[in-house]
Amino acid sequence: MNNLKGKVILLVNATSPNKVFILKKIKSLGVKIVCLDRSIRDFAKPYVDEWLVADLNNYSKCFAVVEDFVRKGNKIDGVLTFWEECVVLVSKLAENYHLPGIPSKVSKIVKNKYLFRLDCFKKNIPAPASRLLVNKRDLDFVKKNFIFPIIVKPVYGASSAFVIKIERVEELEKGYNYVKKNVHSFVLAPEWESLEIVAEEYITGKEVDIDVLVQNSEIKYLVINDNKKTKEPFFVELGQWSPSVLPNKALEVLHKMALESLAKLGVSNGCVHFEAKYGRNGAVPIEINLRMGGGHVYLFSKNVWGVDLVENAVKIALGVSVKINKPNKPYKYLVGGQLLPRKTGVITEIKIDKSLEKKPYFVSMYFEKKVGDTFLCPPEGYDGSVGRLLVESGKSIKHAKKLLVEGSKLIKFKVKSL
Repeated sequence: MNNLKGKVILLVNATSPNKVFILKKIKSLGVKIVCLDRSIRDFAKPYVDEWLVADLNNYSKCFAVVEDFVRKGNKIDGVLTFWEECVVLVSKLAENYHLPGIPSKVSKIVKNKYLFRLDCFKKNIPAPASRLLVNKRDLDFVKKNFIFPIIVKPVYGASSAFVIKIERVEELEKGYNYVKKNVHSFVLAPEWESLEIVAEEYITGKEVDIDVLVQNSEIKYLVINDNKKTKEPFFVELGQWSPSVLPNKALEVLHKMALESLAKLGVSNGCVHFEAKYGRNGAVPIEINLRMGGGHVYLFSKNVWGVDLVENAVKIALGVSVKINKPNKPYKYLVGGQLLPRKTGVITEIKIDKSLEKKPYFVSMYFEKKVGDTFLCPPEGYDGSVGRLLVESGKSIKHAKKLLVEGSKLIKFKVKSL
């Protein structure tokens, strides 16, 4: 029996063309999609039943168009987003219409990387020293009181853009000025509440992602995936794999930290993407995204554990009970990699061997750039990746990594320097 058929979900932000699978999945559940976005998006038209158009940064206008929709006799059974910049708006809408969600006071704190650290300290959640950088007095405070290396990053950042590691005290002002001067150029910066910058002590250890489904403060599902070590001082993603290959003791510590953190913070309903590190100081959260993770996250859960994060995020938003029977062992081992140029330039060629998609290990591939596009590498800018490739193995992560190397050789691209 389909207990979702006929339900109406208010989807805030249609996301992007490479995430159209989200809309397809929601539609396949028999759910009516009412999409609130800045404009009607062509790629989403086949799946959206009705559009509500407003500036997503203007909460008053958003509330007005939604209220007008409801006043005309239309119903909304749940509100949901898969877009990081919209999590606070979604919380406010859920509160206003008494729908399942995360309290807006919680989402506002968690979304702000500085306030998040302060809240962690107050609630005895592991956290590095942190300081908002507004003027020279703040820089001097960090120089005198922080243990270097440190991280300097935007308070409302995304995709690790303009996150840099500062090794020595004498490099702080140069690093801070670099971020301050350039952060506005990031594609998502216009959607941020501010361009403030925060400094925090560097967390050592292995970086992981933790994906969680929580309903009525009960954890229904939690998995841990590993991230490939980035090339510091920048933190551009290089690759991930699922499931984690960390020792059981580390996984237990990370699991406990995630459970306690979400409970103490008051994250009660939703699909959550948790970034953390595990090292000599135990498990420490880096940040918490109050929506499903991007990149390969959806297929990691779907193919490795048989759990559909989109479907369950919709259920939680609609107040439909989530029941998950996670297997004791993974069905598959998945490894994903980013296709990254070594230099800033214009993409002049992308060639994909026709045999790639026929390989037994091939799972998915998509491109974020096309021939003719400019690609900016740090420090010139942050364009993420040219594309992503995901492969699977029935044997092990080690085997899947070898298959990723093999598959990557079947993709060629050229970049001409600017």
